[in-house]
Amino acid sequence: MLNENLIDCRLGIRWVTVCVLLALFALPALAQQSMSFNAFKRYTSKVYDIRYTEPKGFTDMKTVAYWRLDAGWRGTVSLHSFVFQSNDGNCLLMYPHFIESLFTCAPPSIEHKITTEIKALLGRTDSDGRTLAGDIDFDKYVEIASAEEARRCFNADSVYVAHLPLREAYEGRYEHCIGVYVGKKDRPRLYFKLLLTKEGMMHEKRYFRELCNSVSYRNDNWVYNEEMDKKARIDIVYKDHYKK
Repeated sequence: MLNENLIDCRLGIRWVTVCVLLALFALPALAQQSMSFNAFKRYTSKVYDIRYTEPKGFTDMKTVAYWRLDAGWRGTVSLHSFVFQSNDGNCLLMYPHFIESLFTCAPPSIEHKITTEIKALLGRTDSDGRTLAGDIDFDKYVEIASAEEARRCFNADSVYVAHLPLREAYEGRYEHCIGVYVGKKDRPRLYFKLLLTKEGMMHEKRYFRELCNSVSYRNDNWVYNEEMDKKARIDIVYKDHYKK
Protein backbone atom coordinates (compact mmCIF):
# COMPACT_ATOMS: atom_id res chain seq x y z
CA MET A 1 0.00 0.00 0.00
CA LEU A 2 1.43 3.35 -1.01
CA ASN A 3 1.91 6.11 1.53
CA GLU A 4 -1.22 8.27 1.56
CA ASN A 5 0.84 11.25 0.38
CA LEU A 6 1.84 9.47 -2.83
CA ILE A 7 -0.19 9.73 -5.98
CA ASP A 8 -1.35 6.28 -7.11
CA CYS A 9 -0.34 4.76 -10.43
CA ARG A 10 -3.62 5.46 -12.15
CA LEU A 11 -3.44 9.14 -11.34
CA GLY A 12 0.20 9.13 -12.42
CA ILE A 13 -0.81 7.76 -15.83
CA ARG A 14 -3.46 10.47 -16.22
CA TRP A 15 -0.85 13.06 -15.32
CA VAL A 16 1.57 11.71 -17.91
CA THR A 17 -1.17 12.04 -20.53
CA VAL A 18 -1.80 15.65 -19.52
CA CYS A 19 1.89 16.47 -19.53
CA VAL A 20 2.59 14.85 -22.88
CA LEU A 21 -0.16 16.98 -24.41
CA LEU A 22 1.39 20.10 -22.92
CA ALA A 23 4.85 19.02 -24.02
CA LEU A 24 3.66 18.66 -27.60
CA PHE A 25 2.95 22.38 -27.57
CA ALA A 26 6.21 23.24 -25.85
CA LEU A 27 8.89 21.16 -27.55
CA PRO A 28 8.58 22.02 -31.28
CA ALA A 29 8.79 25.75 -30.55
CA LEU A 30 11.46 26.20 -27.94
CA ALA A 31 10.91 29.94 -27.99
CA GLN A 32 7.49 29.58 -26.38
CA GLN A 33 6.58 28.26 -22.94
CA SER A 34 3.58 25.96 -22.56
CA MET A 35 2.58 27.91 -19.44
CA SER A 36 3.72 31.11 -17.78
CA PHE A 37 5.99 31.12 -14.77
CA ASN A 38 3.28 32.94 -12.84
CA ALA A 39 0.84 30.08 -13.51
CA PHE A 40 3.48 27.50 -12.67
CA LYS A 41 4.27 29.02 -9.29
CA ARG A 42 0.54 29.43 -8.46
CA TYR A 43 -0.15 25.83 -9.37
CA THR A 44 2.81 24.31 -7.48
CA SER A 45 2.03 26.47 -4.45
CA LYS A 46 -1.63 25.43 -4.35
CA VAL A 47 -1.25 21.74 -5.17
CA TYR A 48 2.23 20.76 -3.98
CA ASP A 49 2.90 23.41 -1.35
CA ILE A 50 6.14 24.43 -3.05
CA ARG A 51 7.13 28.09 -3.11
CA TYR A 52 8.62 29.54 -6.28
CA THR A 53 9.56 33.17 -6.85
CA GLU A 54 11.50 34.85 -9.63
CA PRO A 55 15.23 34.82 -8.76
CA LYS A 56 16.58 38.31 -8.04
CA GLY A 57 18.92 39.70 -10.65
CA PHE A 58 17.52 37.40 -13.36
CA THR A 59 15.14 37.89 -16.28
CA ASP A 60 12.61 35.31 -17.51
CA MET A 61 13.64 34.42 -21.08
CA LYS A 62 10.17 32.92 -21.70
CA THR A 63 11.73 29.91 -23.41
CA VAL A 64 11.66 26.15 -22.95
CA ALA A 65 14.98 24.29 -22.90
CA TYR A 66 14.99 20.87 -24.55
CA TRP A 67 18.60 19.85 -24.21
CA ARG A 68 19.87 16.51 -25.54
CA LEU A 69 22.84 15.40 -23.48
CA ASP A 70 24.08 12.76 -25.92
CA ALA A 71 23.97 11.94 -29.62
CA GLY A 72 21.48 9.07 -29.54
CA TRP A 73 17.99 9.56 -30.98
CA ARG A 74 16.43 7.97 -27.90
CA GLY A 75 19.00 9.15 -25.39
CA THR A 76 19.04 11.38 -22.33
CA VAL A 77 17.45 14.82 -22.43
CA SER A 78 17.27 17.64 -19.93
CA LEU A 79 13.85 19.30 -19.99
CA HIS A 80 13.27 22.71 -18.43
CA SER A 81 10.08 24.76 -18.72
CA PHE A 82 11.59 28.03 -17.55
CA VAL A 83 14.94 29.66 -18.28
CA PHE A 84 16.14 32.77 -16.46
CA GLN A 85 19.22 34.72 -17.49
CA SER A 86 21.27 36.75 -15.02
CA ASN A 87 21.36 40.46 -15.73
CA ASP A 88 25.09 40.23 -16.40
CA GLY A 89 24.43 37.52 -19.00
CA ASN A 90 26.87 35.05 -17.43
CA CYS A 91 24.37 32.56 -15.99
CA LEU A 92 21.32 30.69 -17.25
CA LEU A 93 19.15 29.27 -14.49
CA MET A 94 16.89 26.46 -15.74
CA TYR A 95 13.86 25.43 -13.70
CA PRO A 96 12.25 21.97 -13.77
CA HIS A 97 10.04 20.92 -16.64
CA PHE A 98 6.36 20.58 -15.77
CA ILE A 99 6.61 16.82 -16.44
CA GLU A 100 9.46 16.35 -13.97
CA SER A 101 7.61 18.22 -11.27
CA LEU A 102 5.12 15.35 -10.94
CA PHE A 103 5.19 12.11 -9.04
CA THR A 104 5.60 8.76 -10.79
CA CYS A 105 4.83 5.33 -9.38
CA ALA A 106 8.47 4.38 -8.91
CA PRO A 107 10.75 7.34 -9.64
CA PRO A 108 14.44 6.56 -10.07
CA SER A 109 16.67 7.74 -7.27
CA ILE A 110 18.42 11.09 -7.51
CA GLU A 111 21.72 9.20 -7.65
CA HIS A 112 20.45 7.26 -10.67
CA LYS A 113 19.37 10.43 -12.48
CA ILE A 114 22.71 12.13 -11.87
CA THR A 115 24.64 9.05 -12.97
CA THR A 116 22.57 8.80 -16.16
CA GLU A 117 23.20 12.45 -17.04
CA ILE A 118 26.94 12.22 -16.36
CA LYS A 119 27.26 9.05 -18.46
CA ALA A 120 25.40 10.71 -21.32
CA LEU A 121 27.68 13.75 -21.21
CA LEU A 122 30.78 11.53 -21.08
CA GLY A 123 29.56 9.65 -24.14
CA ARG A 124 29.09 6.38 -22.26
CA THR A 125 26.06 5.42 -24.33
CA ASP A 126 25.29 2.97 -27.12
CA SER A 127 24.39 3.93 -30.69
CA ASP A 128 20.79 4.63 -29.63
CA GLY A 129 21.86 6.88 -26.77
CA ARG A 130 21.09 4.41 -23.98
CA THR A 131 23.56 4.60 -21.12
CA LEU A 132 25.99 1.72 -20.76
CA ALA A 133 26.44 -0.39 -17.64
CA GLY A 134 29.30 0.35 -15.28
CA ASP A 135 30.10 2.77 -12.52
CA ILE A 136 31.37 6.33 -12.62
CA ASP A 137 33.47 8.14 -10.06
CA PHE A 138 30.40 9.70 -8.43
CA ASP A 139 32.36 11.62 -5.80
CA LYS A 140 34.48 13.26 -8.50
CA TYR A 141 31.46 15.15 -9.83
CA VAL A 142 28.97 15.35 -6.98
CA GLU A 143 28.77 17.07 -3.61
CA ILE A 144 26.02 16.16 -1.17
CA ALA A 145 24.79 18.91 1.15
CA SER A 146 24.44 18.20 4.83
CA ALA A 147 20.94 17.71 6.21
CA GLU A 148 21.18 21.11 7.88
CA GLU A 149 22.21 22.83 4.65
CA ALA A 150 19.47 21.09 2.65
CA ARG A 151 16.81 22.17 5.14
CA ARG A 152 18.10 25.74 5.36
CA CYS A 153 18.28 26.20 1.62
CA PHE A 154 15.23 24.45 0.15
CA ASN A 155 13.58 23.04 3.30
CA ALA A 156 14.59 19.74 1.70
CA ASP A 157 15.79 16.37 2.97
CA SER A 158 18.57 16.09 0.41
CA VAL A 159 20.43 18.32 -2.04
CA TYR A 160 22.99 17.06 -4.56
CA VAL A 161 25.19 19.49 -6.48
CA ALA A 162 26.89 18.03 -9.56
CA HIS A 163 29.52 19.65 -11.75
CA LEU A 164 28.48 18.17 -15.07
CA PRO A 165 31.13 17.62 -17.77
CA LEU A 166 29.89 19.47 -20.86
CA ARG A 167 31.13 18.15 -24.20
CA GLU A 168 30.83 21.63 -25.70
CA ALA A 169 29.73 25.05 -24.53
CA TYR A 170 25.96 25.48 -24.30
CA GLU A 171 24.84 28.06 -26.90
CA GLY A 172 28.52 28.57 -27.67
CA ARG A 173 29.38 30.49 -24.51
CA TYR A 174 28.20 28.69 -21.37
CA GLU A 175 31.15 26.39 -20.72
CA HIS A 176 30.19 25.13 -17.25
CA CYS A 177 27.11 23.34 -15.99
CA ILE A 178 26.03 22.73 -12.41
CA GLY A 179 23.10 20.42 -11.74
CA VAL A 180 21.13 20.88 -8.52
CA TYR A 181 18.94 17.93 -7.50
CA VAL A 182 16.56 18.49 -4.60
CA GLY A 183 14.42 15.93 -2.78
CA LYS A 184 12.02 15.67 0.13
CA LYS A 185 10.12 12.61 1.34
CA ASP A 186 6.81 12.10 -0.48
CA ARG A 187 7.22 15.30 -2.49
CA PRO A 188 8.06 16.00 -6.15
CA ARG A 189 11.79 16.11 -6.81
CA LEU A 190 13.16 19.33 -8.23
CA TYR A 191 15.96 19.39 -10.81
CA PHE A 192 17.75 22.59 -11.79
CA LYS A 193 20.62 23.50 -14.06
CA LEU A 194 22.95 26.48 -13.82
CA LEU A 195 24.83 27.20 -17.06
CA LEU A 196 27.82 29.49 -16.53
CA THR A 197 30.34 31.34 -18.64
CA LYS A 198 33.98 31.38 -17.60
CA GLU A 199 33.39 34.73 -15.94
CA GLY A 200 30.16 33.47 -14.39
CA MET A 201 32.04 30.73 -12.54
CA MET A 202 33.61 33.45 -10.39
CA HIS A 203 30.11 34.28 -9.11
CA GLU A 204 28.85 30.70 -8.80
CA LYS A 205 27.97 31.04 -5.12
CA ARG A 206 25.94 34.19 -5.70
CA TYR A 207 23.86 32.55 -8.44
CA PHE A 208 23.32 29.47 -6.31
CA ARG A 209 22.20 31.66 -3.42
CA GLU A 210 19.58 33.32 -5.63
CA LEU A 211 18.26 29.89 -6.64
CA CYS A 212 18.20 28.90 -2.97
CA ASN A 213 16.20 31.99 -2.05
CA SER A 214 13.65 31.49 -4.82
CA VAL A 215 12.50 27.90 -4.18
CA SER A 216 11.48 25.89 -1.13
CA TYR A 217 9.18 23.16 0.07
CA ARG A 218 6.84 24.62 2.65
CA ASN A 219 4.87 22.66 5.26
CA ASP A 220 6.23 19.29 6.33
CA ASN A 221 2.71 17.91 6.89
CA TRP A 222 1.57 18.39 3.28
CA VAL A 223 -0.92 15.84 1.92
CA TYR A 224 -1.83 15.51 -1.75
CA ASN A 225 -5.45 16.43 -2.56
CA GLU A 226 -6.64 15.04 -5.89
CA GLU A 227 -9.78 17.18 -6.09
CA MET A 228 -7.78 20.33 -5.45
CA ASP A 229 -5.36 19.25 -8.16
CA LYS A 230 -8.11 18.70 -10.73
CA LYS A 231 -9.57 22.12 -10.01
CA ALA A 232 -6.17 23.83 -10.16
CA ARG A 233 -5.40 22.23 -13.52
CA ILE A 234 -8.56 23.79 -14.97
CA ASP A 235 -8.43 27.13 -13.14
CA ILE A 236 -4.68 27.72 -13.49
CA VAL A 237 -2.86 25.45 -15.96
CA TYR A 238 -5.37 25.06 -18.80
CA LYS A 239 -6.65 28.62 -18.67
CA ASP A 240 -3.11 29.96 -18.74
CA HIS A 241 -2.11 27.74 -21.64
CA TYR A 242 -5.13 28.31 -23.86
CA LYS A 243 -5.27 32.06 -23.38
CA LYS A 244 -2.11 32.32 -25.51
